[in-house]
Amino acid sequence: MKKVILSAAALMVGAITFAQNDSKVGQVGNDNVTNVKQTGNLNDSDVIQGDANTAGYSNIAEVKQTGSSNTSAVNQFDGDNGENRNNEAVVNQNGSSNHSTVNQSEDDQIANVLQNGTSNTSTVNQSGSENKTDIDQLGNSNKATVTQNGNDQAVSGVDVEPNNLSTIMQNGNDNTATTSQLTVNGVQADRNTSDIIQNGNSNTAWVEQASSLNNSDIDQLGNNNTATVYQNNDLPENGQNQAQILQTSDYNKATIDQDRDNGGNTGGTGNSVAYIEQTGGTYNEALTEQRGEDLSSTIFQNGSDNYAYDEQQGRRMTSEVDQIGNDNYSKVYQIVTDSDSKVWQEGDNNSSNVWQEGKFHTSTVTQMGNDNFSSVKQKNQGQTSTVMQNGNGNSATVFQKGN
Repeated sequence: MKKVILSAAALMVGAITFAQNDSKVGQVGNDNVTNVKQTGNLNDSDVIQGDANTAGYSNIAEVKQTGSSNTSAVNQFDGDNGENRNNEAVVNQNGSSNHSTVNQSEDDQIANVLQNGTSNTSTVNQSGSENKTDIDQLGNSNKATVTQNGNDQAVSGVDVEPNNLSTIMQNGNDNTATTSQLTVNGVQADRNTSDIIQNGNSNTAWVEQASSLNNSDIDQLGNNNTATVYQNNDLPENGQNQAQILQTSDYNKATIDQDRDNGGNTGGTGNSVAYIEQTGGTYNEALTEQRGEDLSSTIFQNGSDNYAYDEQQGRRMTSEVDQIGNDNYSKVYQIVTDSDSKVWQEGDNNSSNVWQEGKFHTSTVTQMGNDNFSSVKQKNQGQTSTVMQNGNGNSATVFQKGN
């Protein structure tokens, strides 16, 4: 039977609407349910389920606060790692300048946070594997931070379980979303997934993922947004990292950095995929760096004053850059083994520079429109280069050196 606790603050809501309420709930054991409801300003809720010495699972903490400058803290400890569903925290805050903190340890934890208002802060810390976080923020100047430190589970020495999942959705301006999915004491932390969706202007998204088989997706709709993804696979599994960034409108900036074993020369195998798309605006900038094995990078930019930089080191490698619009510049640098590069530029004052060093090279650059310049440099073994230019003031320089 589930044990349900309504805090004293919840029972006094009807009588004291705007007074400062302080609620503290402590529970030890399993199948506990806590409901805290607070209305007014400067309220404080503190829920603790479990402790450092007692395993507690299938506990639920629900906190609802309406008003401004409220604080909610939920701490859930030591869920049983054999459970499919352990502890769950649900926090709903409606108002401005509210703060929510959720701390959960062990596996299979769930955190759901909804904040409606301005200048709200949500922080979720989860340790263990197969944890899930969902943060929704509606309003301006909100901040969401998710930290998931853990390891994937193993059955008979084979890793089969998914790891942690983080989803952040922000609707408004001047919001910040940060997701960190990392290892604990060097233990594998594979198969993490991060989703960030931001709708509005001047938003910032930052994702860092360690180990392998991670997936990151950032979608930003609005002006003057910035997105950054770092994926670092330094452990020898199969390293299938993926990163995707989509940005629409003006002043956008995107960065993807996937780092694996310094070029894939040591450790297991790596399979990194990076995708950046920037459309319909000005001042776009894209940067992709990948060091690993089966690498593929695609950058698409549509607008004015676009800049794309792509560097890949290690093994198979494919890069494609499409730029349509004014003042475009693209640089592709690939080194070591099987390289492919394709750059297509259409529009004013385009410039492309491709440098490939290693073995079986192929480079195709097509430029259509004003003041185009292309330089392709390929060195030893199997080079093939095709540059086609159609339009004003074009210049092409190709240097290829055989065996």
